[in-house]
Amino acid sequence: KIEGVPDEVLDPQKTWPNPTDYTDQAVQLAVMFMENFKKYEDEVSDAVKQAAPTIPVDKVPPKE
Repeated sequence: KIEGVPDEVLDPQKTWPNPTDYTDQAVQLAVMFMENFKKYEDEVSDAVKQAAPTIPVDKVPPKE
């Protein structure tokens, strides 16, 4: 909680008209990041790898 800042602004999902759309976009962005990051995995420390985004199993998109 931050004085003077509406709670819904601190939770980005609450700023979207449809929370499911927010979740879908967040998952898509995380997948894109993870795919792109594969190019750099061999060049970074384990700590950096562990800080990468994760996706709940029930949100993982099916393989094409």
